[in-house]
Amino acid sequence: GLEGRGAVGALADAITQAGGGDVDAVLVVRGEGIGASRAPFDAEPVAAAVAAAPVPVITGIQVGEATLTDEVAHLACGTPANHHPTPSSST
Repeated sequence: GLEGRGAVGALADAITQAGGGDVDAVLVVRGEGIGASRAPFDAEPVAAAVAAAPVPVITGIQVGEATLTDEVAHLACGTPANHHPTPSSST
């Protein structure tokens, strides 16, 4: 998963492996989440993997502010939740 002790290393390794495959781009997308679930995207090893990728890396991370990973990505996009509030259950 993207939380917990191994999250940073796992995410950095996954980006490195994906970028080394026969792909045109790597997408790093994360939906809902705050606090600890954002931490791996602000970690230097993850940002370094994005910056070193031989193909463009496109991010879509639902958070209030840009992460370090967004800053070094080829393109940083919002997620649908960034642009369209979740409808309330009250009518």
